[in-house]
Amino acid sequence: EGISPNAFTFVSILKSCSNMEFLKMGEEIHAHVKKQGLLGKNTILGTSLIDMYLNCGVVGKAKDVFDQLLVRDVVCWNALINGYAEHGVGHEALKLFKSMQEEGIIPNEITFLCVLKACSTIRCAEMGEEIYGEVKKQGLLNRNVFLCTTIVDMYAKCGMLEKAQRVFDDEIIVQHDIIAWNALIGGYAQHRY
Repeated sequence: EGISPNAFTFVSILKSCSNMEFLKMGEEIHAHVKKQGLLGKNTILGTSLIDMYLNCGVVGKAKDVFDQLLVRDVVCWNALINGYAEHGVGHEALKLFKSMQEEGIIPNEITFLCVLKACSTIRCAEMGEEIYGEVKKQGLLNRNVFLCTTIVDMYAKCGMLEKAQRVFDDEIIVQHDIIAWNALIGGYAQHRY
């Protein structure tokens, strides 16, 4: 009908392209976005492209999009950190977290969840303990059962079962849910207890 798509149109379409079957379409959308010069300062569109590439398993292209963004907010950083953690490149996720802080971006609860997930995948208890300390200092534990459960999971996967049990017992204020129980039981099973 002669109506040109805008950034919001592309964001909507990119959500539909977030699986391997539609990677080609996502790449075509990316080409249109570049051609129209929409990417540089539009963090929502940039994050949508990053998510699409990560959901399709194309980590390198997600990082390329991230590097092209002139403005990067905490949501954009979280998307890439989480994608790295989910694709087994936890060390890179932790490097991104440090870079994010060096750029003055303040981590939020989602950031901490993503970084803790990265610590779990690479069994980096030292960084996990740092994050746990920061989360506790900011008073986020009593508001977010997911953070508590992720900390339990991190300690359990790192073989620090006493600390996992302590967080499970002391920090999870609301009723323990099945995810928290599974994280703790899984840790004991993994380490043959």
